[in-house]
Amino acid sequence: MNIDKIKERINEIFDISAEPAVDIISSMFIEGAIGSIVPGVTSMMLAYKQKRQEKMFVKFMEEMQTRQDEFEDKVLRLDEESAKKIRTDFFGIVSDVVLDEVQEEKIKYIVNGFINLASIPNAKEDFVLIYYDTLNSLRVVDLGLLIIYNDPITNMKEGFQKAIDKIGVKNDQVEMIGRKLLSLGLLASSTEDDVLTIYKHLKDPEDRRHLASNSFDDIGSRARNMPQLTKFGRDFMEFFADNY
Repeated sequence: MNIDKIKERINEIFDISAEPAVDIISSMFIEGAIGSIVPGVTSMMLAYKQKRQEKMFVKFMEEMQTRQDEFEDKVLRLDEESAKKIRTDFFGIVSDVVLDEVQEEKIKYIVNGFINLASIPNAKEDFVLIYYDTLNSLRVVDLGLLIIYNDPITNMKEGFQKAIDKIGVKNDQVEMIGRKLLSLGLLASSTEDDVLTIYKHLKDPEDRRHLASNSFDDIGSRARNMPQLTKFGRDFMEFFADNY
């Protein structure tokens, strides 16, 4: 990654020259860049990877800048030790996650988690790593289906097929993604049959009417038969996907 180029983008995004003092969030990025956030990145790295990392990190900065006041307000409410950990240890962890990411659409979830992390006093590193490792295992379509399962009543009212189409998940991917979410502990193990049932309906064009909103006499009852998130799944969604 071109550190000089990143420094220039830091100045542009956070408009440092126009500010009387450097704030928390821009100082974090400046110190990170000076310390070479990505140790080991040299001219030997493939150009496409460098460009991808720069693109992801710039997107990370842009997303953080749009929520700068919210983030800094949370950090200032923390005790000194917790605030220091956010600015150093956890910022480093999250920066590594950003640089390894290949889907730009996921940066908003990474940022949302980082901002929510600033609300947690004495957060443990293991907790942070488990959450971000799980996020790293998911693609955008996986998150889209998880969001549908997280709010089944709304999606039953709108029509499950419409919700599936909206997030760009193909019908034959539902079973595969469902099993993946199950293996990561995000869906309850008792929901495997529900995933297969939904897949069967989506696979059969003649049977899709069973998943249309006008086919349900009792939306709430049908929604309860949708795959259910585990406690970890619900906490994961609250951490990363709140407001998305």
